[in-house]
Amino acid sequence: MREARRAKVERLREMTATELSVEASELLVLHVDRVEPSCVADLYALEELRMPGFLGEQLATFVRRTSREIRDLPAASQTVFFGQLAEIPAADVPANLRALAATIPTAARHAATWADTDPSVVVLPTPLPVQQQKAASGGRIVTPELAAARRKEAPSREEREAKARKERVSRARVPQEAKPKLEDDPRYPWMRNEILTRLSSFANLERGLLETVLISSVRASAVRADVPWTSLSQEEVLAAVRALSRERKVVQKAGRWVLVR
Repeated sequence: MREARRAKVERLREMTATELSVEASELLVLHVDRVEPSCVADLYALEELRMPGFLGEQLATFVRRTSREIRDLPAASQTVFFGQLAEIPAADVPANLRALAATIPTAARHAATWADTDPSVVVLPTPLPVQQQKAASGGRIVTPELAAARRKEAPSREEREAKARKERVSRARVPQEAKPKLEDDPRYPWMRNEILTRLSSFANLERGLLETVLISSVRASAVRADVPWTSLSQEEVLAAVRALSRERKVVQKAGRWVLVR
């Protein structure tokens, strides 16, 4: 196995399914020798959850493909891979990865060290606790009946269009110099650093990231980061990306944003 930088994402087992679909998207298409072994273990453990939908299919495909790739590695590379895998806690090596190691002669020594420790159980966090759902819905859980009642109370299409026209006219009357600048937004330096960090990572340096994936990952990071705000809109993140494009720091190619080097 080549001694080169490998892609890594921290705390994969602590993310919600929505966060995983963004954060793990690039890892799931890389060759196994380009992914940090600890992340390989995380993805194998998550595959055992048999998650429904597209993410579950991606994880299953990743495990099938990388199992073949690990078996096809030269013996010396297999030794390096399983040696690095042995450096993480034994409980973090899932059952499916242990079963694979048991079929590979170069991994037998390491597989024996895991035998006395049971694999840890992965439990994905729920996206929103009940308390937060209540807070977001004015103190009540949003049931189908409540949602239907709110739709009835919502303004008609004609009313929404009239309001939108009024807002467009109001915005047009605001002098250009009175509009706030992106650079004055205290969140912009954080967004700028987050975007550049993601595009400069080993996994994304060559191919970049799809615009939707880049925006979603920055917004997800804002929720987890230790910052005074908890959410960013798509428009706000896209404005930061376009500002970096004007600075010639990033460029868009075939729908993907790539770091200018």
